[in-house]
Amino acid sequence: MRDIWLMDLPSFIRTTDPEDILLDFLGEEAQNCLNASAIVFNTFDDFVYEVLDAISSKFPQIYTVDPLPLLAQQLPENELKSIRSSLWKEDSGA
Repeated sequence: MRDIWLMDLPSFIRTTDPEDILLDFLGEEAQNCLNASAIVFNTFDDFVYEVLDAISSKFPQIYTVDPLPLLAQQLPENELKSIRSSLWKEDSGA
């Protein structure tokens, strides 16, 4: 991204320490994306178009879905209403 500063990044990844555990994890996950057949981003095309263009030049199979919570609001009142945007399994034992 042009004109991005370190302070523009979320605080939990604002580091220049190459030994940082989270930075290492995020780097590994970025490398894992190279093995995927496609990547889906939960964002607006117009919001980050420059970034998406840069990614698509290296990885052409990318798709965007506008923020999923907005899409979920459009579901009819039935059993589909239980669909959530999180990919994490809900803990039903609480």
